[in-house]
Amino acid sequence: MVASLKMEGMEELQLTLKALGPIIEAAAAQAVDATGTQVRAEILKGYNKIGTGITYHRVIEDGFVRVYAGSPNAGVTKLVAVYKADGAANLSPTHTASRPGEAPAKDTGRLIGGVTYKKIGKTTVEVENLVLYGKYLEWGTRKIKPRPLWEPALERAKPRFIARLKAVIAGTYK
Repeated sequence: MVASLKMEGMEELQLTLKALGPIIEAAAAQAVDATGTQVRAEILKGYNKIGTGITYHRVIEDGFVRVYAGSPNAGVTKLVAVYKADGAANLSPTHTASRPGEAPAKDTGRLIGGVTYKKIGKTTVEVENLVLYGKYLEWGTRKIKPRPLWEPALERAKPRFIARLKAVIAGTYK
């Protein structure tokens, strides 16, 4: 999953910025970089939230992990998964998932660890998640309702990005 902030389709603006000189062009690049950095930070913060959905309990027995949904204290549990315990020792005994429509709740930390940030060019940065299932959580599947985080983060970044570009053009961005 990749989120790009790019002054794409804005060749005239790029030419204008270049014509205004290297100081303005560098300020525009800095505005793109600052916005990309903020988007990445917002995504990482979103992945760190605790969910408000179903709580799952993991029980390791006989070399297998059994995952139960519900509250064992209330006597309400349902076996939802069983798998070999290989590498499962580092998992917490419980995980509260996000509800549909909420950002994915932190469990193993893989989604957080998979977020990368890189500058592609002067006016292009890329925030990406290298974890395959991130896109399934973001947009959903036949069986999983969407847990959006990236698209809302980009939508919230747009006004900041536009304000920064306006400040660059006005010569007031630092």
